[in-house]
Amino acid sequence: MIWASTQHYADFDTQIPALLGKASIGPEDYRTATELITRMVLATLGLVTVSPART
Repeated sequence: MIWASTQHYADFDTQIPALLGKASIGPEDYRTATELITRMVLATLGLVTVSPART
């Protein structure tokens, strides 16, 4: 799943912004995706993550 998720963003870099309704993907989009993928992977292990405080 980790490989598929990263490959998805690499292969479909033109489609992702269109799906998000944006001209391009920015740092916040990658941060959000990273947090989601991390939570999903850790959840399969029965672990819970705490989202970091945004400044």
